[in-house]
Amino acid sequence: MIIEKSKRSRWIQLFWGIVFYVSIMFGIWRGYDLHNQSWFYFFVLTGMAGIHGFYREGLKKIGLWPKSFRVAFAENGESLLGLVMLILFLGLWFGSIRYNDLSRLISNLAATFIWGLFQQYLLNGFFVNRLAGFFKDEKDPMIPWIAGGLFALVHLPNLFLMFVTFFGGWACAKVFIKHQDHRNLYFLGLAHGLVSWLLYIFVPDSIAHYYIVGPGYFTR
Repeated sequence: MIIEKSKRSRWIQLFWGIVFYVSIMFGIWRGYDLHNQSWFYFFVLTGMAGIHGFYREGLKKIGLWPKSFRVAFAENGESLLGLVMLILFLGLWFGSIRYNDLSRLISNLAATFIWGLFQQYLLNGFFVNRLAGFFKDEKDPMIPWIAGGLFALVHLPNLFLMFVTFFGGWACAKVFIKHQDHRNLYFLGLAHGLVSWLLYIFVPDSIAHYYIVGPGYFTR
């Protein structure tokens, strides 16, 4: 009886993950954005919060415990710095710099941090936790690969973003589940935002297709 209940609980976790993933994909391909259809995403996020409450997932489980940032940064800061230096080197080497005024670049950087934190919450705080609830081992090596695939599919049909987000999603999920005691979305949001900002500066629109996903990709 206990085994059957455990199996049922695992499949319910997967069910909720599918429901909310399909909901997000529906919103993207219906052309809903956070400004004009904020009500839709409000209901999605409210439902996610309800799932967290149902499974009694606190801030540490979700990755929103602020004190874990220092540990996460100490463990992964060098890798992030190395990636940043690589992007800078390649961007300057190929000379594909998106010139812009300094104030706008700084405001874009702040916006990418916030957007990065939001996306990392969706990817890791919610979906990776659902995958961890489905697999017997929360550190199952399949989880980061599945997370990377799900993250890439959200960015259809932009092939550049799909490539970047697949490996980025894999890496972030791997960092998120590596240490259960100090998982931290703030560090991942910082990394996500900084890398996204640098890619925006150095990767031309001819490659990134204006960083558009969903149906808008075909009209731009």
